[in-house]
Amino acid sequence: MPFALEHVWNGFCAVAGTRGNNGFGLNPITFCEIAAWDALTGARLTPWEVELIKRVDSAVLPILNTKDSDREQEPDTVAAADDIAGVRSVMSILKARAKAVYGKKPANG
Repeated sequence: MPFALEHVWNGFCAVAGTRGNNGFGLNPITFCEIAAWDALTGARLTPWEVELIKRVDSAVLPILNTKDSDREQEPDTVAAADDIAGVRSVMSILKARAKAVYGKKPANG
């Protein structure tokens, strides 16, 4: 993620953590929720940044609302930060998953 958009991502994460649930799944983030967060934190988001938060939410929400049984099994690999072999293993799994999902190598891979 570009450094220039880090504040937008942080805003999305903060607002997404407060979203409601309608009993069938998570609700989309509303403009009111974004406006409340923006006013309380003094973030002063531009309309373009608000739209970006809504677009990220539109991309993420279907994944979050997928039943656990319908999701792919997540890798069960854990590595400490100082475990070089373990970190390489985790990165290898992530690269393979990105290739399977996007059909190509990651940008930095």
